[in-house]
Amino acid sequence: MGDLRKMGNFKFNKARKETDEIFLARKPYNKDVDVSKYTPCQKCKVFITKASLRRHYRSCEPNRKGHKDRNVMIGSRAILGKIHPLANEVLKLKVFPVLKEDTIKEIIRYDELLILYGNTMCDKYRDQHHFDMIRSRLRMMARFLSIIKLLDTSINDFKSVFKPEYFQLITQALHKIGEYNENTGHFMKPTLPSTVGTALKYIGKLYISCCIKYKDESTKKEVEDLMVLLRTDLESTVNKTSIESLLRQKRQKKVILPDTKDIKNLNDYLLKNRNHYFDDLVKRDFSYKSWLELSKFTLLSVLVFNRKRPGELERAHVIDYKNMQKN
Repeated sequence: MGDLRKMGNFKFNKARKETDEIFLARKPYNKDVDVSKYTPCQKCKVFITKASLRRHYRSCEPNRKGHKDRNVMIGSRAILGKIHPLANEVLKLKVFPVLKEDTIKEIIRYDELLILYGNTMCDKYRDQHHFDMIRSRLRMMARFLSIIKLLDTSINDFKSVFKPEYFQLITQALHKIGEYNENTGHFMKPTLPSTVGTALKYIGKLYISCCIKYKDESTKKEVEDLMVLLRTDLESTVNKTSIESLLRQKRQKKVILPDTKDIKNLNDYLLKNRNHYFDDLVKRDFSYKSWLELSKFTLLSVLVFNRKRPGELERAHVIDYKNMQKN
């Protein structure tokens, strides 16, 4: 009976609006309750203060070992599901809850085009290690929207940006997000304007697809007109300057290369430890510590040999290794 009551309260609280009352786990001391400070426990579904959530979860799920405190809050956000209804399951449960609670996240939460953009990114990049990239792209576009909102208060969401008359505003926002220096004619952050511009074109294509689905010809015409401006005028006003600024920064950047002696010392160190732990496993009884250390030094040796990014080995599967052995 208690579980049914908790589930009923959870469904009621989840369906509420921001200003509505909610059912809490216990009666608060203060009658003036700020409902934004309460969040559900992912285990028992009762609403408690965010400050008490981690302590409550330890008693609610005592057998859960190795559960990081940060994941408790993420799980709470995931089951609460405060996001646009068009969000797919990956975006709703794995990508969006991890985002930091701030004004940028609030911009993303119920913006239809940003959610559709996030859905497409989740469908395109399915591996978990891509989720951070998806979050950064969403935050980047939300920052762009927040800047353009300051330039024109009539803009409410991303859909309202896609009008030909707002092209100059878009250019100004890109200059601002890239920290354009009028004296030097270069961006302080040259990658951002071009990346935002590319994402803006992609979101525009998504918007055109939506207009086709809903047979909104007038809006589709406006978006297509803006897309023409983005493909032509943006190349000269933003992209060219961005590339020049990036090349300028690369030329001015000081790159300190490691000394040959240091590289040799590293290689000798890896070889020495690899042989040590291998001999330890062969000559003595099996030791998990020796096996683990041998695995680490072997992985490092492969990285040094290949001179590639660590992510390539990190994401390699056992089946890939077995297939390589057969070949």
